[in-house]
Amino acid sequence: MKKTVFGAVMLLCVLIISYSLAQAEKIEVCAAKSEPSRSGTPDAAKKISFAKPAIKNVTVREEAKYLVWVATIENTGTAPTSGQETVQCYWYTGSGNSQRPAGGAGVPVINPGQTKEVSSTLSPDPKNGNYSFELVSKEGKVIQKRPYGLGTPTLEVGEIKAADDRLAWEAVVKNSWLFGVRDVKVQAFKKSASQKDWEPIGESHLDFLQGGTSSTVKGKGSSAGADEVKVAVFLRRVQAEPWVEMASKTLFLKK
Repeated sequence: MKKTVFGAVMLLCVLIISYSLAQAEKIEVCAAKSEPSRSGTPDAAKKISFAKPAIKNVTVREEAKYLVWVATIENTGTAPTSGQETVQCYWYTGSGNSQRPAGGAGVPVINPGQTKEVSSTLSPDPKNGNYSFELVSKEGKVIQKRPYGLGTPTLEVGEIKAADDRLAWEAVVKNSWLFGVRDVKVQAFKKSASQKDWEPIGESHLDFLQGGTSSTVKGKGSSAGADEVKVAVFLRRVQAEPWVEMASKTLFLKK
């Protein structure tokens, strides 16, 4: 009797354990079926898209007697740019290599793999031809810096004539630079053997002198009593800044 009861109890325990294991397996199978595959989800396959604007190239050209800098911006990213980036040009003052703004331009929306040009007028510095371009994000962060060497205008004074009987002088001014120059001042001076400093005797102006050309400038002024006549050429970046002497030549008068 005892053996029969013990056997029945053991059989019941085996059945209970088997049922529990079977239920656990069903739960795992259902969970596995209900859980989506990570590798097959659209979100997992998606790549994060972002814009990546960069300065591809910078050039300077002449338009209607003005210099214009042109920056080519390329988007090498996978999303369009914000349309709120800017390009800022700076010129070096020469004193301590400090920078000053020289024009800026907004960058329009650029699609991935595309390029666009932005531009602004440029007033060249007579003393320093080194410039820097910065691509700035909408948050004001500098994305990229790019230097640019434009060089400085090259002017020369050629033949000088001084006619005291006509109270006039003239000089040939040549622009050897690639670009034209605007607002050129030509100043004449005289000096005798007894004088220490040059005495101004008149000036003239050129509104524009094209690159690679020369012009004869005439002015009024007496060279009476002088042993020497000097003609100097001046430029300035903008009207609010002082004139800078670019070249001069002296004529020794025959007595």
